[in-house]
Amino acid sequence: MKNITKYFIFILDELIFIALIIAVLFYLKVSIELFVGVILGIFIFLIFVSYVFLPQFKKPVTGSEGLIGMKGVALESFDEHGRISVHGEQWKAVTNDRIIEKGDEVIVLDVQGLTVSVKKV
Repeated sequence: MKNITKYFIFILDELIFIALIIAVLFYLKVSIELFVGVILGIFIFLIFVSYVFLPQFKKPVTGSEGLIGMKGVALESFDEHGRISVHGEQWKAVTNDRIIEKGDEVIVLDVQGLTVSVKKV
């Protein structure tokens, strides 16, 4: 199921509650200021709920696929094989790119076992 569908199902009861509040406000013929205030309050609440609970619907990325696209730093100068650091972890690195100097920022392109393929940023 897509994240947006899960999110919609998650807030469906809030949307029904909002519709009920709007219907009651129309029925009671409240002032436009109160009506707008209630609607703004509800939208602020929904934004808060979205900000807090939406991340739980995202699939956590772990393992080798979590490394792809991450940035690291070269621990030594190398032109084919060397070592890099990504989030404090040291990895063997290979590159087809030009020479990578110690301290250069690199990006992880692929992971094969304990070796990462990188290119200079």
